[in-house]
Amino acid sequence: MNSDEREAAKRMADTWAELDDWRGRLTATAPPAAGSALEADDTDFPGWPISRLADGGLAAAVDHLQALRIHLEAKNMFPFATGTLLRGALLGSAQVVWVLSPNDQPMRLERSRKLADEVTHKHFRTSPTSAQSHPRHTPTPTSFIGT
Repeated sequence: MNSDEREAAKRMADTWAELDDWRGRLTATAPPAAGSALEADDTDFPGWPISRLADGGLAAAVDHLQALRIHLEAKNMFPFATGTLLRGALLGSAQVVWVLSPNDQPMRLERSRKLADEVTHKHFRTSPTSAQSHPRHTPTPTSFIGT
């Protein structure tokens, strides 16, 4: 390992305490604060509230980063899997930011419905038992856009 690689490994290891903190926060999710914008957003589509989408995206990101951490600490890297883990962490966290960042509630609601719809459709495409038991998942979150 050259000096640049050692420095990069040290910078990554310096983030482990923060990763542990996020893992702890996500084990016991709490409802949104009373009177918050997120609480109001959650009432829009009770079947899949925005706060649960956010929890899921953050949990996926933390899970992927924890797997990467285990590889790094074991000094057992997998060139192809590492990119997949990084992509999963980036995607999960970026989706949360994309959904929650607008100040405009209608935009947050539309984005949350689009994300929920994408997640739902991917699940039904990749899970044969779900696809057989629910060939047409209705209503989908995007069917409520503009209502």
